[in-house]
Amino acid sequence: MAFIDLSDEKNRITAVQRMLRSIALAEKLPNPIPVTGVFDKTTEEALKTFQRQSGLPQSGEYNIDTWNALKKKYLEIVNELESPIGITPYPNIVGYTLSSGERSELVCITQIMLNSLRLYYNIPYVIQSGVYDTQTKDAVKIFQRSCGMECSGCVDCGTWNKLAEEYNLTVNYSQ
Repeated sequence: MAFIDLSDEKNRITAVQRMLRSIALAEKLPNPIPVTGVFDKTTEEALKTFQRQSGLPQSGEYNIDTWNALKKKYLEIVNELESPIGITPYPNIVGYTLSSGERSELVCITQIMLNSLRLYYNIPYVIQSGVYDTQTKDAVKIFQRSCGMECSGCVDCGTWNKLAEEYNLTVNYSQ
């Protein structure tokens, strides 16, 4: 929730109503309350329902305990609805290639993806050491061959993108 100046009564009521409405929508409850900035009977009843569900005294007032419980529940819902931020570990450097002898976290990520795809592409298990060794190079070649790519055994941007695409489609289901 964006910053709201809670020193103003109308803003406090609006914040309570927004949180109650968001919780009701997320939990697919009927008739989520409107956000009016006016503390009316509908808001009081929604607060009582929330308080009952949260194990709080059902006063229908937004005291500090109710406020904290509302805020906690609201933030849980917001965090569940957000998509995770993806990472882009492959460098955005023209011509960059992972190859034999390199030691890095990127090599380890490559090894993890290869191992995750091994049943789909008949790739032997690669020790996740972070070292681009012969075993890793051979696994990359098998992957490249099965995808109709040039079998260099090195991970250039094209190989990385195909590895990431296949990982997302077959293992991670994120696309």
